[in-house]
Amino acid sequence: MAGYYPADRIADWLTAYAEFELIEGGKLMFRWDNGDTVHGEFLQIDPPYELAFTWKERVSGNSVVRWELREEGEGCRAHLTHTFYEAAMISGFLAGWHVHLDVLDLILQDRRIDFPWERVKELRNQYESQIRLKGEGSL
Repeated sequence: MAGYYPADRIADWLTAYAEFELIEGGKLMFRWDNGDTVHGEFLQIDPPYELAFTWKERVSGNSVVRWELREEGEGCRAHLTHTFYEAAMISGFLAGWHVHLDVLDLILQDRRIDFPWERVKELRNQYESQIRLKGEGSL
């Protein structure tokens, strides 16, 4: 895999092994311990403000993940957009990204925790309820 390198720091908050070639058109791969794998390709790289890549997996099909950083005070604000083009388990992705971003925030504060898998399940149930209510026209 010439030109690829392991991104050890990603495992701290995404809980996945990562390899990628950080150039537009470069390939990426995330692999979790349960065997789930995501493949993709970098679409846009504008350090340090924007990063976009395709997200291809069996469960959700093809989608695009876009990270945008904006300066704010003495720090910055991260904006994550995950755009799906096929049916996906949206509540699972909402819960997963929610908790992964919470963990990333702790890591950026030099705080470490074990990944809170139970929190993912709890949030997935909450998001599923909200989605059902919205589908019934209640939100």
